Amino acid sequence: AMGCDFCATGTMGFRQNLDAGEIAGQVLMMEQIAQERFGRGVSNVVFMGMGEPLLNYDAVQKAIGTLTHKDGLGLGAKRITVSTVGLARRIRDLADAGVRHGLAVSLHAPFDAKRSAIMPVNRREATDLAALRDAIRYFARTTGQRVTYEYCMFKGFNDSEADARELAKIAAVASPALRSARSRSPPSRPARSTSSCTTRWKACPTSPPTRPRSTASSASSWTKA
Repeated sequence: AMGCDFCATGTMGFRQNLDAGEIAGQVLMMEQIAQERFGRGVSNVVFMGMGEPLLNYDAVQKAIGTLTHKDGLGLGAKRITVSTVGLARRIRDLADAGVRHGLAVSLHAPFDAKRSAIMPVNRREATDLAALRDAIRYFARTTGQRVTYEYCMFKGFNDSEADARELAKIAAVASPALRSARSRSPPSRPARSTSSCTTRWKACPTSPPTRPRSTASSASSWTKA
């Protein structure tokens, strides 16, 4: 749990990291459920939500190896995305490892003062926006891949024209894909509509989907019960 003010799971605390088998097992279980209920398997996987994937780096990469192996799910690496709050050193590690999977960065504010107010990770020099921009640039140049930016807009906080202009400058560091969501909830409390369910439905603030979905989301850590 990284303690982001707008994330419901961020308030739940940390228990322990999952191992690679437990991480991959979530997706394999969803594969079975999807086949039984909808007649189709999982086509995309996103590592995000409950737990910071890059704080469990080795296990996540091993799980990805299982999911992409011909004896696993046989997924293409480009159908897998790892989302991070912006751990700059680990983003560089991904680049140096020559990963083929996607990278998504939870940005949510384009100025240090605003981002630090809602994302504690930004309060350290090693993981502030300057360090994050440099790491993203390095990842894009090294791997040749574009980066997805995740941005939840809070009314009156990070949705001004100045915010948009600064966001465009940050996005220009690498060929971007931008996913945004608007929330009326102030950043001082969890915006429940934007939290990701990753392990158990009871831990998710919304109800299970009632129509087929092809993307599975996998957690990399447990939270306190």
